[in-house]
Amino acid sequence: MSNKSKEINKEMTVWGVSFQMLLFLIPFIILFVFIHFYFYPAFLLPINGIIMIIIGLCLIIIGLIIYFKTLFVINKAYNSGKLVTTGTFAYVRHPLYSGFILFIIPGIVCLFNSWILFFIPLFYYIIFKIMIKKEEDYCIKKFGEEYIDYKMRVNAIFPKIKKYNKHTMIKESVDYGNWVPRNLLYPILVIMLVLFIISIFPLFLIVRIILWVLTAIFFLAFLYLFYLYYQFSKNDKELQYKIWDLVIEKLLWNGIGKALDIGTGNGALAIRLAKNHPESKLYGIDYWGKGWNYSKLICERNAKIEGVAGDIIFQKASASNLPFNDGEFDAIVSNFVFHEVRDIKDKTKVLKESFRVLKKGGVFALQDTFKNKKKFGTFDSLIKKIKNWNVQEINFENLIEKIEIPKLIKSEFNKAVVLYGIK
Repeated sequence: MSNKSKEINKEMTVWGVSFQMLLFLIPFIILFVFIHFYFYPAFLLPINGIIMIIIGLCLIIIGLIIYFKTLFVINKAYNSGKLVTTGTFAYVRHPLYSGFILFIIPGIVCLFNSWILFFIPLFYYIIFKIMIKKEEDYCIKKFGEEYIDYKMRVNAIFPKIKKYNKHTMIKESVDYGNWVPRNLLYPILVIMLVLFIISIFPLFLIVRIILWVLTAIFFLAFLYLFYLYYQFSKNDKELQYKIWDLVIEKLLWNGIGKALDIGTGNGALAIRLAKNHPESKLYGIDYWGKGWNYSKLICERNAKIEGVAGDIIFQKASASNLPFNDGEFDAIVSNFVFHEVRDIKDKTKVLKESFRVLKKGGVFALQDTFKNKKKFGTFDSLIKKIKNWNVQEINFENLIEKIEIPKLIKSEFNKAVVLYGIK
């Protein structure tokens, strides 16, 4: 094992986040087992108990075989520092968790013959989806593009029939992510289910009504966020591409010199500019925070797939403190980044920092919720501030006037504006 692998291994044990998951799962196990016995036999399934015991034992045996077979391989691979993609790992990325979620826990539930207990593997899966990002990030850091390719082709929990073969040639696809992180959906789903389940208990009517109302609120929030996620995913992310294209369209740049994409995410704007202007030099910066499914490695992989890997430099940095000289760039772009910067409360200071690195006569196209008074102050005062930063020409377009946005999410973009012009 290399010294780099040894250093990375210090960040996570061979057990990954399994113990943290178990700590979160235990309260739910206690809750559902209590409900099962408290209301017994209300939740019993109308199926012969012997049949359920046979099914349960079969599931447990299959799960234990997967578990112990995988555990031996993981211990060996962890110490050698190699990525394993054969055996059970050829079908799922996390066979240990898969064995528990799909076989062992459902098998134990079958022994009790109670449908309410099937919420336990469901909650385990939700907890897994929330917490597994830490393990995935560790693997990406340790194995780089090899793991990203593996992740793109193999499911996390539910196995594919076709086994993974790293030597099989497939058409690689870019991953620009989704503006609504999936990890945001799972906590809301958990809270909603917990509130509903608690309402099953024989509580005072007023308490149950309050629980039902809260359940309905979280259910509507979940549906809305899921709808947002769907809108940014459907038709090969058509809506996201239209919004990116608006920024590119408003950038009055001839492609000569250097351009900076501030808050590049997975590199969408930087890569599009590099493809449009092959003689230019592009830079993309991002903080790549934990709440987003973005990373430098995915940026570099996307650039490689799009054929512009040699034309873009990606680096980690905060938009509030850009690691570049004054007037270093001929063009700057950004898309819904400034309002997300956490290390400065006054977002206009972040915006000013972006203009600092733009040279006199350089061009810009910056899109964000600039009409949000809480983040940027009044729009008129913002425009005056920008002009005072020695900007000679500034124009703006309201996003909802340029792009057709679905009615249900239109309110999310009412304050969105693209600012463009010349410094």
